[in-house]
Amino acid sequence: MAFSSQQHIALLRGGLDFVPESDFRYLPINVRLKLVELEKTNGQVYLPKDEAASLKREVAAEKMSEVAKRNDPDAYFGGDPEYSSTPITDDPAELKGRLGTDEYGTRPTIYRAIEEDSAVFNRRYNPTGFGSDSQYNISPKTILGRYTPTTRGDEMLFSPTADKDDPDADYKNETEPHEYMHRGLISRNPIRRYLLGTIDGATEALGVGNIFGTKAFPFNQHTYIDKVFEKEAEKKEQAKIEKQKKLIEKIRKKYNKSTGGEIQSLMDEIGIQPIGETSSFKMAMAVLSPEQKLKKIKLLKKYFDKMRQAESLQKPGAALGDLSDAKKLKQGIPYSSSKSIQKELDQLQGAEKLDLNLLAKLRKEFNI
Repeated sequence: MAFSSQQHIALLRGGLDFVPESDFRYLPINVRLKLVELEKTNGQVYLPKDEAASLKREVAAEKMSEVAKRNDPDAYFGGDPEYSSTPITDDPAELKGRLGTDEYGTRPTIYRAIEEDSAVFNRRYNPTGFGSDSQYNISPKTILGRYTPTTRGDEMLFSPTADKDDPDADYKNETEPHEYMHRGLISRNPIRRYLLGTIDGATEALGVGNIFGTKAFPFNQHTYIDKVFEKEAEKKEQAKIEKQKKLIEKIRKKYNKSTGGEIQSLMDEIGIQPIGETSSFKMAMAVLSPEQKLKKIKLLKKYFDKMRQAESLQKPGAALGDLSDAKKLKQGIPYSSSKSIQKELDQLQGAEKLDLNLLAKLRKEFNI
């Protein structure tokens, strides 16, 4: 279909745009494979404007990356700065996926998107078999990564590296080993992959399971991969418990009693900060018995009254004598303000919820 320049401008104004076909090679394989299937208008593949803009940003970044690699000796001689042979899990499929080579003796290429909501993760380019999207309508994001084994290449598509403060960091960091497991589970033997794998696919769909253990197709592999990450989650939880066991044991050895002024010392020992904003504070709260909490609350209320009295003396224009008295009142109080003391009181008295499951588990295990 061909149209005039006026019609082309109208298309742009109407919310469509295109990525030049000459730039397709700078996009991930899964995107390229789909783009060549789509309808062309006047020699171009038109897409929703925001989607096309996202793909253009990936193209620009990939062009810059190619220039950078020309000046990087490791990359120039075949290395890939995005590739790591070190597995994140201890699963053999991930290790095989990282170290294994394809029929040409090469490791996978890695395409790292520059935006976590990049269009390369849209359903249009990652079909799941559940419906399809119109070429001219917005396609939703459905994945964080993909492994694409084709005759054109063996490629891993990943989202940007997760920042440690990213609320989705754990999920994103699972993507890389997840995709390498897909690669490690695929058999290179055509009979095992296509004949026995097809049978396994049917038996698994019927609930019988993988009879031949091929895990040849993604839905077979996901059953395996999900179990791996369930085990990983259990290991992390156990490590957390073990860490807290050691902390409790250390405290028990040092303190045989928890009375009077030793309560504050105990709190300092297990890492409670004055404002009580750290994870160690919440963890320490789970260690305390009800009796210890009551003693701690009593001590905090004493601090609170003295701090409020001191703050009342520290008004603008206060006399030197009042300021001196305020300083004396605040001596020995490990808090900066009555507000910080109140926050800790609120936490101890239940204004902020504790981890009750963890508290119950620790009490049962250590009889506290």
